[in-house]
Amino acid sequence: PTDAAGAFADQEALATACAHSLDITYFLHNNDSYNFHDRCGSMVRTGATHTNVCDIQLVAITAP
Repeated sequence: PTDAAGAFADQEALATACAHSLDITYFLHNNDSYNFHDRCGSMVRTGATHTNVCDIQLVAITAP
């Protein structure tokens, strides 16, 4: 239960993490995606919905 609805894990978030010298492995080992994405600015905050339904996951895969 946090104020976040999710986050974008994309190339921009990765570039921001690298620019700020954030160690992705550290956050993964500590199960701390919240602080990783918060520091990268890739967090999605929708505000209070007072419900816990309609969870969604989107994955986009492009050919190299």
